[in-house]
Amino acid sequence: MQATYPGKDVIESALMRLLDPSRTTGVCQTTMERLRASDTRVGTTTLAGAAREGMGRFAARVQLVEFLSSSTVSLSWSDPLVGHMAEQVWHSVTARRRSLCAVTGAPIRPGDRVYQPRVRGRNVPCNSDRMIQAVVIHALPCATSAGEKALLGAAG
Repeated sequence: MQATYPGKDVIESALMRLLDPSRTTGVCQTTMERLRASDTRVGTTTLAGAAREGMGRFAARVQLVEFLSSSTVSLSWSDPLVGHMAEQVWHSVTARRRSLCAVTGAPIRPGDRVYQPRVRGRNVPCNSDRMIQAVVIHALPCATSAGEKALLGAAG
């Protein structure tokens, strides 16, 4: 019979950390916890918090998939902080709070035209607090026809 020592079983200690993180001595904060703690100005996780943490390289990568209407687009969103969403529907709204553009990092003020992920009922995407300036969406290359891009440009 082999003697067992506390902390020697890697799998057991990993499971214990997952089940009860308070039992670990040197609990490291997740990236999201660090960003939330560092950015109290806007009240949500923004790229400003990431920049202060030296993490500006984590800007979202966005690809315009399709223009669905004059006020909605389909985007492929990839962000190391929140994951990847393929063909996510974003709609044009008026910003109600201060934030930063998720693509460029430029400031967004209340009243600016922005795009946000569509929220339907209980289906709240993990990037629902993100915004992209409308002018940035209009400048993204798209695989659809130029006529649809003109339609979106005329509405903005």
